[in-house]
Amino acid sequence: MPLRLRILETLLHHLEQTKGHVNWLDLVFEGIGEKPKARKCDGVRGIIDEGEDLISQKGDHSVIDAGLIALDGFNSPLFSST
Repeated sequence: MPLRLRILETLLHHLEQTKGHVNWLDLVFEGIGEKPKARKCDGVRGIIDEGEDLISQKGDHSVIDAGLIALDGFNSPLFSST
């Protein structure tokens, strides 16, 4: 599979995991009779901004892809041996 598709697949996988975490947290809050409150996370916003900046760059796609992989972190399935 081409690297760009693997990156996209990995990011979509992370999105689905995050949605699952949100659902789980909703159940926890419901269980304790509380309502969750959303708040802005500057760290996540920074990662998103960096990713958007990388995607908009012109140049060698392999370098851009490497930047996106670095943003995703080394726990990514992109680095698994399977």
